[in-house]
Amino acid sequence: MVATDGGIFTFNGPVVGLAPDAASGGYWLVATDGGVFSFGGAAFHGSMGATRLNKPVVGIVAYGDGYLLVASDGGIFDFSSPRSPRNVAKLCSSRLSQLMASR
Repeated sequence: MVATDGGIFTFNGPVVGLAPDAASGGYWLVATDGGVFSFGGAAFHGSMGATRLNKPVVGIVAYGDGYLLVASDGGIFDFSSPRSPRNVAKLCSSRLSQLMASR
């Protein structure tokens, strides 16, 4: 992928998810290896790209001021600082079910 400024992005696995950042109008992409790529005004909060995962990442969900990554084995990787209490397990369980149904 080539950015408008000429920057080149390489992915170590297929891109499997996109999450919009409502605060900035930007968005995040995630690949199966857990690599996260920020676009527009979306801030980068970290990724699992350099970590060996048991199973591939299957999606990304905007959460708090960041995002959650969801793996196919149910693993949840939190890259956020939630501003208000939420039921992360319920949110992720629902989203994981949707992601797994689409595979």
